[in-house]
Amino acid sequence: MEYRITREQCQAQIDKYGNVCAGCGGSIQPFDTVDNSGAPTFWAGCETCSCFENGVPRLVHDIAKLMVVDYRHRAYTYEREPENDKPEYSSWLRSQIRGTTHTVALMLHIQQSLGASQ
Repeated sequence: MEYRITREQCQAQIDKYGNVCAGCGGSIQPFDTVDNSGAPTFWAGCETCSCFENGVPRLVHDIAKLMVVDYRHRAYTYEREPENDKPEYSSWLRSQIRGTTHTVALMLHIQQSLGASQ
């Protein structure tokens, strides 16, 4: 069986960026799967969050988590916040953090662009 992307190639991409899961901050690892054409391949993802993703830099995740937990930022204001002792709370929290990472990454990019032009 020939893989489109081998475990080693997938792991090399993961190692190249050193990212963490955008939702939980955990490690990204290769998962044996099939692509849209049914061919075997490996994709990067997070086992804890059960999702395929390339992740985000640790700094981006940490800022997003701080914004959600300490400053009550909500990426998805239409989602009702469950009580934190409910089983669905951790899923809701990971979703809010994941959504906030997009804003954080954009802000850091803008900051970098402004710093370069001054």
